[in-house]
Amino acid sequence: MPHGELDIVAMDGGTLVFVEVKSRADGFAAEAVTPQKQQHLAQAAMAFCLKFELSPDSPMRFDVIAFQGDHMSHHRSALHDLD
Repeated sequence: MPHGELDIVAMDGGTLVFVEVKSRADGFAAEAVTPQKQQHLAQAAMAFCLKFELSPDSPMRFDVIAFQGDHMSHHRSALHDLD
C-alpha cells in the first residue's frame, strides 16, 4: 500500500473493519495510535477501497487491538476524528 500498512482488514457483518495492532511491555499500547498514525490509517484505508473498487462511503470502522504484557484488549470504533 502506498500510504502504509494495514495490520488487519476484516468484515463484521456489512462493515469493513480496519484494525491496528499495537503491543507494549509497559504503558498503554492503544496510546501509540497518535493523530498522525490515525491519518496514515485513514489514507491506507482509502487506498485499499480504491484498489479493491469499494465505495469510500461503505460502512467502515477503525479498531485497535492492544497487547500489554499478558493482557489483550479490543477497542471497537477507536478512531473517531479522522477529519
